[in-house]
Amino acid sequence: MHGIFHDRSFLTRSTYATLTAFLAWSVAAVVPSTARGAELPMGLATGSIEAHMAIDGKQWAPLPTSSNPVYAGTTFRTGKGTASVRLKDGTQLELRPRTVVELSGSRTAPTVKIAVGQVFFRVPVTSQTALLTSSRATRSRAVSI
Repeated sequence: MHGIFHDRSFLTRSTYATLTAFLAWSVAAVVPSTARGAELPMGLATGSIEAHMAIDGKQWAPLPTSSNPVYAGTTFRTGKGTASVRLKDGTQLELRPRTVVELSGSRTAPTVKIAVGQVFFRVPVTSQTALLTSSRATRSRAVSI
């Protein structure tokens, strides 16, 4: 028994197993078990304090400061923090505090639905991105660029 705890390869294997399990648990918390293995991400997102994302709109996970892939159906919300999203077509979104945004569509024709808050954006000329906002007068309207 004494030799097991001093065996360096045992500790290394144990450490790798623990890190692998933690990584798998972390990914499972953000991406549902019906994993999006064949689906390519729409882009990447990062967040700051109090920025969250949800794939299903129900289970919110903190949006990390490192790049995180985003897929159609992802919703973002910022409390006092901010978030950044860069879509594959080059569109850049900066979500200001107290903002809720949902991504839909596809990698080549994404739709950004701004439910509440402020979003600064940069959209390349070749982009097919549609930006939708809510208003009391109409259900939604497209923002022309």
